Amino acid sequence: LVDKESGEMLDYRTLHSSWSELPKGVRREASSKDLQDIIRRGEREDIEFKETLTNPEDIVKTIVGFANTRGGMLFLGVNDQGQVIPLKQDPAVVETKIRSWTRDWCQSSIQMDIQPANLYDQQVVLVLVKESTDKPCWMRDKGPIIRYGSSNRVASREETERMLRKET
Repeated sequence: LVDKESGEMLDYRTLHSSWSELPKGVRREASSKDLQDIIRRGEREDIEFKETLTNPEDIVKTIVGFANTRGGMLFLGVNDQGQVIPLKQDPAVVETKIRSWTRDWCQSSIQMDIQPANLYDQQVVLVLVKESTDKPCWMRDKGPIIRYGSSNRVASREETERMLRKET
């Protein structure tokens, strides 16, 4: 962890894709090497790659799935083979779209941090999604989405009831 204003190193630890509460004003930023290592290991329950923004519903489904599971990291501008395919849009525009889509398609607020990153001299965007404390998060016209391995699916009735009882 690095203080953004002073550049002072506050703490150094191994990066994990899900994140817990951080002190106010502290933001998690991974080194390029850390991100490359995560990409090299491939998609899994807490990591997802999306090459483009052409399918907003799929992006929101992943974000909701992370929130209902254990949180996770969405790489925008990385294909399923782990190759960096830079986004053609400015990171601020990408952030605005992501926040708008989640606000429009989700029935509960999802906590996430959206930040640009440079990988192999290419611009990508990371969406760090926090596990929700108010599960289940519902996606409009779909229901509660959960991560199952490296994919998303609608939670079963039993899984939804466990989330409501806060047993997950």
